[in-house]
Amino acid sequence: MKHAVIVAHPSRDSFTSTVASTYRDAGLAASHDVIYRDLYAMHFDPCLPEAELPWSKHFAVRDDVLAERAL
Repeated sequence: MKHAVIVAHPSRDSFTSTVASTYRDAGLAASHDVIYRDLYAMHFDPCLPEAELPWSKHFAVRDDVLAERAL
């Protein structure tokens, strides 16, 4: 089984982060494939730039977006 755990909280000690980490650890303990992404640790920018809209004249997908899609 495969799991994607995506967490977005500024504090690693938060309830949200703790639940995400616990879920990840349980999946790994069950020998499941787990991808864990901490958006704050990645400095993820939630604002979609105009250049990433497919109908934009300057459409271009950033390398970090391509890497995440590959995961």
